[in-house]
Amino acid sequence: MLANNYASHPITNNLDVLYHRFVSTIDTVAVEGVKKTLLIQSSPYSKVMGSPVRVNINDMRGLLDEKSFNAGPQAVGYLLEGSFPSLYKNRLLPEGINDPDYLSESSGDAKLVVVADGDILKNDVNPRSGEPLPLGMDPFSQQQYANSDFLLNTMAYLLEADGIINARNKEIAIRPLDEVKVANERANWQFINLALPLLVLIAFGAGKWILRKRTFGRSRQQ
Repeated sequence: MLANNYASHPITNNLDVLYHRFVSTIDTVAVEGVKKTLLIQSSPYSKVMGSPVRVNINDMRGLLDEKSFNAGPQAVGYLLEGSFPSLYKNRLLPEGINDPDYLSESSGDAKLVVVADGDILKNDVNPRSGEPLPLGMDPFSQQQYANSDFLLNTMAYLLEADGIINARNKEIAIRPLDEVKVANERANWQFINLALPLLVLIAFGAGKWILRKRTFGRSRQQ
């Protein structure tokens, strides 16, 4: 899956497309003291399938039914910030253990990034040479994606390197086209951009010719 539906956040600002292999969705629960920021979503043209599901590359060879991809944007990555309660907060300590350093919750400035894809930070291997490829490169199409930039932005934000994250997030307007909408409306826009100007020009010329004919016709009759 390719994802470029991001939140307006320093981690994902100006980020190009991310390359996911077998991505899942994330469902969150409300936790007091924890702020959630949805960083990554799928495109609106999504299809959710229950686990386990068989993945077959032959499914991509036929024409896909666009109407079945109607699940809308799905959450893929979250940023969690705040005070995280311990899993053992309301549990009794084992007998004989009295640890004064035990914390029932983290400090208020803790940060955590969760992405529903364990391979987002995994390097692929060149099938011919066996050498590792750059992070985010598809070994089949040889297309380089922004997984490495996402990792660097995430580390800079979690380490509070404000100067680095601000330098990496200069405002660049990136507005990717909706490929499905482009395919569906291609003929309309081609007509507007190519045929319509010619029709307007012909109508203008015809109107001018008719006007000149009437003007000179009247002058001759007089």
